[in-house]
Amino acid sequence: PHWAWDGGSTASISLNTWHKSTIVYDHAKQYMYLNGYEKYNRSQTGNIGTDSEYLQIGARGNTGHSSFFDGDIDEMRVSSVARSAAWLCRPR
Repeated sequence: PHWAWDGGSTASISLNTWHKSTIVYDHAKQYMYLNGYEKYNRSQTGNIGTDSEYLQIGARGNTGHSSFFDGDIDEMRVSSVARSAAWLCRPR
């Protein structure tokens, strides 16, 4: 699958404020959550890790990396299961 979020959609965020951004893939759809709420989804199929592309956090492009994220990434998690909206919204 293609993992850059390029669904043509945007979400408004406040500057100088921490936000939680989450991408979930369940072998049928790819979902984007912002601060625990689903903002967008799109159809997506295929297996993760079936080509020679590297997992990139904060950049995209397989040669001459481009479109760098302009901000700080405080924490990151990669899970082997698709998390539900209820799991993403639960208090920590």
